[in-house]
Amino acid sequence: MTLHVDISPEVEARLAEAAHRRGQSIEQLAGALLASLPDDPFLLALSQAEVDDEPVTAEDLADIDAAFTHIATASGIPHAEMKRRSRVRG
Repeated sequence: MTLHVDISPEVEARLAEAAHRRGQSIEQLAGALLASLPDDPFLLALSQAEVDDEPVTAEDLADIDAAFTHIATASGIPHAEMKRRSRVRG
């Protein structure tokens, strides 16, 4: 089967670099990525989700900025602590 997909030059460059790192052609990598979609529950759900067509608000941008700042400051909770907390609740 032949599939034609229009992608931006930036995406094509990223795909080419990823394929090169794996020793594959772009077509081989794209085929592998497409073949993996049904096997990945997250990607399957994502592909079936409705498009959010609401505009991004200033509040949304502030929340996103706060999340990135939180991540950058490494003030999160260590994985082991989250596992411990989830066992306590369950």
